[in-house]
Amino acid sequence: MLGLDTNVLVRYLVRDDPLQFERARRLIKRKSDGGEPVLVSLLVLLETEWALRSRYELSKAEILSALSALLDAVDLAFEDETSIERPLFLEALRCRLRGLPR
Repeated sequence: MLGLDTNVLVRYLVRDDPLQFERARRLIKRKSDGGEPVLVSLLVLLETEWALRSRYELSKAEILSALSALLDAVDLAFEDETSIERPLFLEALRCRLRGLPR
């Protein structure tokens, strides 16, 4: 099993450095094509959210969208996925009720 580092996951999401994005993409693809699970831990996910919010200044809606897309990715496995899905769903619902973009 491969556990992704925060830096790899951030590069995979933001694509601000084409070379680093391609390396991250190939790593995930190579491991998942080989049948090896690619794990995203809760700590890495929290650090990723922090980096997207503070360093890349993404909006709450953009972060929700990025994390939701990660959960839909078949190449990735998540530590305690249910504990990730529920707060994302609730936050998306709150945004919708407030009329904020999703």
